Amino acid sequence: MVLVPNSATIPLTIDVLLRVVAERDAELAMLKLTIDKLKLQLARRTREQYGTSSEQLGAQLMLVPTEPPQPAPAAEPSKNKQQRRTGRKPRELPAHSRRRSQASSLWP
Repeated sequence: MVLVPNSATIPLTIDVLLRVVAERDAELAMLKLTIDKLKLQLARRTREQYGTSSEQLGAQLMLVPTEPPQPAPAAEPSKNKQQRRTGRKPRELPAHSRRRSQASSLWP
């Protein structure tokens, strides 16, 4: 980890600042290489454990965005609860059919 020089101990000159930036760039490159190495190790172990069919999952994992998703616009709420569940409108009874109410008693 690169520490920014303390102004009390080291005078801040352009050369010192350029060296700090170069060290941070080198550290960033090293971290990116470490991430790539770990991804390859994970892919190899997944292939060893599950076989070649799991390689499709590895390809899908590469498609996962690293940035947080943008919030989606709010959708209109459905008017009917059954329509939300099944995605279709509830069926209406024909007009000529009679409805019967039947009450059941749980107690004798």
